[in-house]
Amino acid sequence: MKIVLLLFILCLSTATSQQPEWYRLDADLLHCTFVGNTSAYSLGTNGCLLRSVDKGASWRQIPTGVQTSLRGIAFADSLHGTVIGDLGTILVTTDGGISWKVHSFNSPYNLRAVSFKGKYGLIVGDNGQIIQSYDGGKTWQNIATSIKSSIFSVAFLSESTALIGDDFSRVYQSLDTGKTWTINDTLGKSLVNQPILGFSVFQDRIIAATRKNIFTATALGQPWKASYFPDGIVGFVFPKPKSGYVVKEFHSLYQSTDSGTTFMPFTTYDSTLLAWGANFTSVAFSDENTGIIVGSRKTIYRTTDGGKHWTLLSYLYQSEAAYSTQFISDDIGFFTSYGGNVYRTRDGGTTWLPQHRDPDETARTYSAVHFFDAQNGMVVFQNSKTIDRTTDGGATYSIKDSTKIRINYPIWDFASPTVVSLRSVIHYNNYSASLFYTSSDSGKTWREKRLDSVVLGIVFCFSKDRTYCSGYTQKNGINIPTFFRIINGGDSIERIPLPWFVQFPESIFFFDENKGFIGGTDTSNRQFILRTSNGGRTWEVADTTDYGEITNISALSFVDTLLGYAGGIFDLLIKTDDGGKTWKQSPIPKNPYPIAIHDIIPVNSDCIYAFGQLMEGKYDGIILKKLPPSFTSSVQESQIEVVERPSAVWLYAPRPVPTSGKIKLDAIWLMNLDVLTIRIKLYDMLGIELRDITDSFHSNAGTNTGIVDFDGSNLPTGIYYIEINGGGYRKAVPVIIAR
Repeated sequence: MKIVLLLFILCLSTATSQQPEWYRLDADLLHCTFVGNTSAYSLGTNGCLLRSVDKGASWRQIPTGVQTSLRGIAFADSLHGTVIGDLGTILVTTDGGISWKVHSFNSPYNLRAVSFKGKYGLIVGDNGQIIQSYDGGKTWQNIATSIKSSIFSVAFLSESTALIGDDFSRVYQSLDTGKTWTINDTLGKSLVNQPILGFSVFQDRIIAATRKNIFTATALGQPWKASYFPDGIVGFVFPKPKSGYVVKEFHSLYQSTDSGTTFMPFTTYDSTLLAWGANFTSVAFSDENTGIIVGSRKTIYRTTDGGKHWTLLSYLYQSEAAYSTQFISDDIGFFTSYGGNVYRTRDGGTTWLPQHRDPDETARTYSAVHFFDAQNGMVVFQNSKTIDRTTDGGATYSIKDSTKIRINYPIWDFASPTVVSLRSVIHYNNYSASLFYTSSDSGKTWREKRLDSVVLGIVFCFSKDRTYCSGYTQKNGINIPTFFRIINGGDSIERIPLPWFVQFPESIFFFDENKGFIGGTDTSNRQFILRTSNGGRTWEVADTTDYGEITNISALSFVDTLLGYAGGIFDLLIKTDDGGKTWKQSPIPKNPYPIAIHDIIPVNSDCIYAFGQLMEGKYDGIILKKLPPSFTSSVQESQIEVVERPSAVWLYAPRPVPTSGKIKLDAIWLMNLDVLTIRIKLYDMLGIELRDITDSFHSNAGTNTGIVDFDGSNLPTGIYYIEINGGGYRKAVPVIIAR
């Protein structure tokens, strides 16, 4: 018998437009754990939630719709789980961790830990918060206690007996599933301000840890035996009563084989990259062999031999903002940083690894990267005379070709795998010169053209015979914003002054040799977008919207001839769906400091990346990814709010009930929508269209409602999406079929 679970997507409302349309891929990981035999999770800052279904060998980041730090996760059964985090964040899943919805987000206090024993659950946090569930996490209730300290840990000994630990090393116990609490003991009575980080519960002992000690008790109510440990414990795990691991800040790992009485340091992992400043934060083991360590800067290590050897799976040095970026598919992408590193992802930005570093690390380094496919690519570094090439996806590089002179501030663009244009700028005391290069053999040989009193900016290459650039012409010590049409590698150069109000032309995009855009900053320090239909010979203003006092357009790109995105400083990210005629905001997650967007890379309409950096603080690099079209962060499935917004459509499903495989969904649309324009489609979990199922849709005569009556009994076990499309709006319902 099939059980079909339908997760309703909350209907559109006027407030939706203010919700972020992007989520961050950069994060510090704060916690990790294994669930069941194969699943693993890692949580962190910026609402980061990573999931693995192969014991941590590979990972996927799941959009959560929140930007708070996530700190704990637990499952009541194989399908129902809960994630907790700062500011009262509670996320729930009903599909085994595949998707998560916001359950609560209304507390000023941070939640620290969560635990389940069957259907009974407990959440603990700051200011003595204890939240209880009796139904596997479907509903939660606050428990009133006299505890005012911050509670860092919770564990069940049985369905009725539980322990919690606070930030003063106090252990509280409950014998009634969390309704009432009494002090059990204070660990290390001479120690103060030492939070209890967690408990490991076994049949014959309980193990706890603070920042300086490991404690062991043979049973509840028995005295705790302390083992001293150098200050700095941030995470611990005991997969077996006698075998345990401890991680300290500053990437240190220790193992115990005597229940925590003594520990020996591990040195069997490469910490070279971590010396840049990463810290370990959490460790977890699924059994005595397979374990993971996570830390700041999205660090993930994995072992399959009990900790004897560790493999680095992810490390993203956030202090280095991206300089040159490229994605060759939804999953495979590269970027070079201002520090001279080449980073690669193979899983859509979930994990990143440095692949190549400029051998001269003494200076701030700019570099440009390009990959022809998943294996073959090349990189050129600032002040380098060579192009480094790779044939193994960036794992190794070798110096292959010479550019004869040193390349300064390299920017290039490829018209094809063989045709490329490259520019370099030389600054003198009183003027600048640009060097323009073209190659027709993938950079093996270059043709050079020197342009005196010219500063070339962004390069847009059409063919070996035609390249467009934005930049400046220098005259009498004044920089004149200019559009350059470069023909035949520089044999012919047409210089067209941009409109008088242009101060800094910073981005450029062309559909073809005639139709294109330039973005930047005007003389009032506001953004501008110019449009041309004759190859840049004349320009008109494409956007006059006021997005703030100081803005710019430093990134500009299109998915197709209609859908495009542009970005700049102070959180500016805008989009167009009419070919650039009008633009509107595409909200990004809120951050303590504003973000400056440097680059936007559309792989397709459903997979778009944006790179930037914080404008204050540590100026960390930022990586954003567009939320999938079907994403919603709401868990409130029982209500539909119809708003006065034209041409909107929704799908609605009742609470999940066991069925024979036949799926029935209620459809609703606004009265002014032509019902004949509605289309229903079926997609797999990767978003690939399987077939049109509009024939399963039946409207109710005389109303703006209908039914989607679809027979899914022949579908294999898995996750699918049913989408309704009408009036320019799309909404989807995830469908889980499990046998």
